[in-house]
Amino acid sequence: MSVPPRAVQLNEANAFLKDHPEVLYVDLLIADMNGVVRGKRIERTSLHKVYEKGINLPASLFALDINGSTVESTGLGLAACRT
Repeated sequence: MSVPPRAVQLNEANAFLKDHPEVLYVDLLIADMNGVVRGKRIERTSLHKVYEKGINLPASLFALDINGSTVESTGLGLAACRT
């Protein structure tokens, strides 16, 4: 019987945290459509929650042009909130 992927990931997280007690925060990063890295910084104690439930990032980060301005025609910007 194989180990479920999530259990393997939690084991990896446990091993990492055990091997690196000096790590206080973990950066969760994703590159937007323009290659700009965005994300969140969490405390090490929250890492298990991320593996279990995931994280929420604003969908609007995928609605930015190369200058970092929101492309309102995507429907993910502030104009959508005003209607």
